[in-house]
Amino acid sequence: MKINGIHINDFQQFKDFHLDLTYPKGHEKEGQPLDKICFIGQSGTGKTTLLNIIMEFTKKLNSISTNYQLYHKITFNPKADHLKADYSINSKNKDKLKIETDYFINNHVFQLSKGKFSEKNNWDLSIIDNNKVENDTKKINAYVKDIYDNANHFIISYPADINIKHQFVQRTTPNKYYKDEKIIDFYDQKLTPIWSKVYKEIINFKNEEANFRIDLTKRAEVDDVNIKEEIQNWRRGSKNPLTNLANKCLNPIIRNFGLEIEIDLPKIQNINVIRAKSIFNNKIVPFEGLSSGTKQIILTALPLYELNTNNSIVLIDEPEISLFPDIQMMIIDYYTNLAQKAQFFYATHSPIIASSFEPWEIVELKFDYDNGNVFQEKYFEGERHIDNYFIDPRYLRWDSVLKKVFDLKERGNELRVKKLMEIATLESKIKKASDKNEKIELYKEYKKLAELLDWEMK
Repeated sequence: MKINGIHINDFQQFKDFHLDLTYPKGHEKEGQPLDKICFIGQSGTGKTTLLNIIMEFTKKLNSISTNYQLYHKITFNPKADHLKADYSINSKNKDKLKIETDYFINNHVFQLSKGKFSEKNNWDLSIIDNNKVENDTKKINAYVKDIYDNANHFIISYPADINIKHQFVQRTTPNKYYKDEKIIDFYDQKLTPIWSKVYKEIINFKNEEANFRIDLTKRAEVDDVNIKEEIQNWRRGSKNPLTNLANKCLNPIIRNFGLEIEIDLPKIQNINVIRAKSIFNNKIVPFEGLSSGTKQIILTALPLYELNTNNSIVLIDEPEISLFPDIQMMIIDYYTNLAQKAQFFYATHSPIIASSFEPWEIVELKFDYDNGNVFQEKYFEGERHIDNYFIDPRYLRWDSVLKKVFDLKERGNELRVKKLMEIATLESKIKKASDKNEKIELYKEYKKLAELLDWEMK
């Protein structure tokens, strides 16, 4: 399940706003939904609003797929149970349409629309088959069932203010897991169910090891057994769940923080939390002692690794929070590798994050002050073809990304501008100076100032 388009006739700052979220002409995936999308723009342009629209529409799609009945139309009943579907099939009135989101599922396009976003009873669902709206109720029923069957989790959402104070569960954790939950929103949901699954796997592993040790002790009473060698062989042939979690998920990124996940847990009491250790001295760093950036990585990465994200939509608002630029440079590829079949939507203010995207994956939102709305800045001329894009942030220097992608007009703060004027004056004085000693002194001053400004010396 992926979104291939969003259309907004009139909602808040969006007027006649249309997003094509497919790969452009000339791309090897031409016409297919984008695998990842990055929303950028000034504060207030609607980046988070678009994430919220995706969330609300996908929640409704989940409601429709779980409660759909074999009727051509379903009328909203305000007295009915809140789980009853409040939508109609193929009754969309284009004049009243406000927002429409296109989902690409199992080679069919599902168009979910809402007339007035504030009204609960104004949803419409259409299924397009071979570019025609499908009216056969039995086919619609089968298609809607596909929605539910083809997504383990419809959507996984990480808010900008994800709670890094989330604590891992104690051993008394209930046996709940996210297996059957289609909507996972970490704004109010916790990491507890995911760690509960990991914890259960570790306990099973430790119990198997304990049973092996008991059997080994019994054998050692009658046979000549090298206990240490036997235990090492057993560990090499057994699957410690923390080994894959460490090597395939967390270690590749947290090593940049000087940390690794501790996989050798000799005591059951040490399994209550993920334990990180320093790669320099092997000392354990308690979870509460980790930096906010490290905690954020663990809290966002662990669900993407443990959950089945096939056909899922993942929303991440401001992924750069608490992360140093070197980690920002690798975080998008890192998330993509953890959930390779998911579709990602990001909202960011970071030029470093934006430089991880192809130009057709970036949606830059800008204010149209004359008309009082927001529009998408396009990075191509003519038809939407990969050869017609004139901005590609992947190939730009950081200052160029700020200028060409984030539209920053200033070359620096006032102090820098003042110093630039000084260095320009010094250049002029050096050229005009006739006295050799004067030139040397001026050049020393020029060189010192050039180093401060990271200026290319002439």
